[in-house]
Amino acid sequence: MIKENGYSVLSLVVVIAISSVIALGAGMTTGQILEQSRLNEDYATVVRQAQNFGFNVSQDMVMARTVSTTDNIVTPDVEFITIIWKDWENGYKHDVRYIWLDSVDSLKKVIKKHTIYDENGLTIDSSNSLLADNIYSANLTQPNDAWRLTVEARSGEKSVIREYEVNKRVD
Repeated sequence: MIKENGYSVLSLVVVIAISSVIALGAGMTTGQILEQSRLNEDYATVVRQAQNFGFNVSQDMVMARTVSTTDNIVTPDVEFITIIWKDWENGYKHDVRYIWLDSVDSLKKVIKKHTIYDENGLTIDSSNSLLADNIYSANLTQPNDAWRLTVEARSGEKSVIREYEVNKRVD
């Protein structure tokens, strides 16, 4: 009688088939996890950007004496909102402009330019900051005594709309 050592071809085929099924399942699971992670990141991005934009505009509008939703043709920038107020404590004038910049995928970047002037009109401080770069649309209206800001942000397949209502400044 001949004693054989090793595995038969059939045993090897069965092991390879089982290993392939396990590898395929692991690969599909990993793919689904990565896709869901990307979608969650897109959603977190749009929520964060819409909230950041809405928070900044709301905060400035609470202080505002003057709000303009038209572009100032004198400046080279495309202003979406211009907010001006005078500081109660020192009389300094704050000029805040929210500016549109073109971005990718028909989205817009929003830059906040904040300039502070003293009583004589001299610039004390000036800053520019990027608030958001995934804004699809924004609309500021005044349907009643309050302002209403509607912001839509998009990233990848995710989109979010946020609405903010800001009451006018009471002197």
